[in-house]
Formats: sequence, C-alpha cells, structure tokens
Amino acid sequence: MSYPDPQTLLLASYLLLPKEINLADRAVLLGFDSDVIEKAAFGLNQERYITHDESGHFVPSSELEPQDKAELCCYYGEYQLQRNELNDALRGFYEARLLHSALGEMPNLATDLGNIGTTLFRARQLDAAIKCFEEAKSLFLEVNEQHGVAAAEANLALIKAEQGQINEALTGLRKALEMFKNVNDAAMILQTEKNLEWLESKRSSL
Repeated sequence: MSYPDPQTLLLASYLLLPKEINLADRAVLLGFDSDVIEKAAFGLNQERYITHDESGHFVPSSELEPQDKAELCCYYGEYQLQRNELNDALRGFYEARLLHSALGEMPNLATDLGNIGTTLFRARQLDAAIKCFEEAKSLFLEVNEQHGVAAAEANLALIKAEQGQINEALTGLRKALEMFKNVNDAAMILQTEKNLEWLESKRSSL
C-alpha cells in the first residue's frame, strides 16, 4: 500500500467521519486538493468500494471485511498523526482498537494501544498515555512480542523523563535498549542510545 494513498484515506474517512461531509471538505480534512479527492472518489465508486445511499451520499460498501476496516482505520490514524492532526489520528486508532478487539487480534490490539499512547503523549495527556502504554506492554508480553514490549517500555521511560523522574527514565530506557538489541532493531537502538545520552546529560546538569 503506497503512502499517502488518497483512495485509501478517502475510503477510511467514510468509515470514520459523517457521510454528510462533502468531497471538498473531505479534501481539506485529508490535506489533498479537491480534484485529487474527486478522482479518488470516482475510482472507489468504479471499484465498488463506495456506493451511494438512498439520500445520495457516498457510503462504504457492505462487502468490506472487519479486518479491512481495521487496516483502513490504522492507515488513517498514522497519516493524521504524521500531519500532527491528533484528534483525527485518535479517531482512526480508537476505531481500529474496537475492531481488533472484536476480532480477538491481540497483537494488533496492542499496537493500537501503543499508537493511541503515542498520540496522547504528543497531546501532553500524560496520564492517559501511560495507561495505554502499560496496557500495550501487558498485551505484548502476553503474545511474546519483544519489540512491542521494548517500544512500550521506551515510551513509558520518556514520559517519566517529562515528569522529572530522570533515574527511573534511565532505568526504563536501558531496559528497552537491551530488548531492541535482542531483536536487532538498528534504528531503535540508535534512537534509544541518543535518548539515553540526552538524559544522562540532563541529569548531570541538575
């Protein structure tokens, strides 16, 4: 799936936003020119992913599977998070969480919780973010997904740093670093090492 894909995002918007929102307004909400979204709507309609209801509004096809809907919601959330449209990102991630929970897909549910936590952290809703990361960590442990555990641990440590709990944050980051090394994630090893260096510097300046 290419990124960002106007058709995918437009289809996701019909799952997440009121059907009464017209194409021009959807274009603004998605950050595309109107003509791009009009072409996307034409393509989706031709491929029968969206259809008109009795009032003339586009609605998603009833043939969409719950797994497809969840994937669309995740895609929408990730795109809006990248744009720093935090409320829209949360809308996508919350719906994905509901769908994955109903499907009993624990690894994906844990990922959704991590995405929600990341978005809440960026919105400075730290207590809510902590709760999400702790739930995500617990689920990742349940399904033995070490990378997810490491990511949750790292994010919890960064929140502790924001709250001034430097020593606890350092402990959490060191723990996360070892887990990232165990799964050979070079990018996250480098990022965690940078965060540790920053925190060590911060502690020495206190």
